[in-house]
Amino acid sequence: MFGLPKSTIDLLRDYFLKIPEIEKVVIYGSRAKGNYEKGSDIDFAFFSRSEEDLTGKLLMELDELPTPYLFNVTNYYKLKHLELKEHIDRVGIVFYETISRKHVGPVSQTGLL
Repeated sequence: MFGLPKSTIDLLRDYFLKIPEIEKVVIYGSRAKGNYEKGSDIDFAFFSRSEEDLTGKLLMELDELPTPYLFNVTNYYKLKHLELKEHIDRVGIVFYETISRKHVGPVSQTGLL
């Protein structure tokens, strides 16, 4: 998937899970379109309404993960470049998404009983 080993995908999803301010992460660019090459970077748009700008923190921490990949990270909500936003909307694929406890009903309503 996305030209990445399952171990890398699991590592990245586990990383995003530890950041409660992130609602969703979308992968876009060549990895989403399927025309990536072996050394292609990973483009992520994250969705966060946090007052804190998480972009620098995410870039630094993603670069420290034990992967050979380079990352581009942007907060979708703060994007001013309309063509990039349209590209993400068109080719982006949800990579990670939180489940807000506010939207989860009682267990009986979720079909788990």
